[in-house]
Amino acid sequence: IFFTCHGFGPNAFLYWSWDGGNTWSHSEVLGAVDECSIANLRNGTSLGMNCRTKARCRTQLTWDISNIEHPRVVARFNPQGLIDPGAQGSLLNVDGAIFLSNAHSPGDPRKPWGERHHVGVRRSDDDGLTWDARGG
Repeated sequence: IFFTCHGFGPNAFLYWSWDGGNTWSHSEVLGAVDECSIANLRNGTSLGMNCRTKARCRTQLTWDISNIEHPRVVARFNPQGLIDPGAQGSLLNVDGAIFLSNAHSPGDPRKPWGERHHVGVRRSDDDGLTWDARGG
């Protein structure tokens, strides 16, 4: 079982349980990201985590979950074309394709979190490395 949590300012971390929820562990706090969503990636030993930022873009992290004692971040990047006003998005794996739904508007830079409109869905066929330009 995996889920994300946000706290300690604009930060996030990953929680997991390998025994059906009887015991829990958590990652280190990940700075400058918040309100993340996760999905299993195609290889079966990785999770994709897509997060909002205050930079009006999305940040994508890839977690290696093959070591059940200590999942770790193996990649962190900002995929091109994923603008965001600072709103939570949702990530879903459907038959190997990753779908992200979020607001596709940069918002007003004078506001800490932008306006939330033009909600759309983007698709990635390479585990979140690139996203289609449709939706938005």
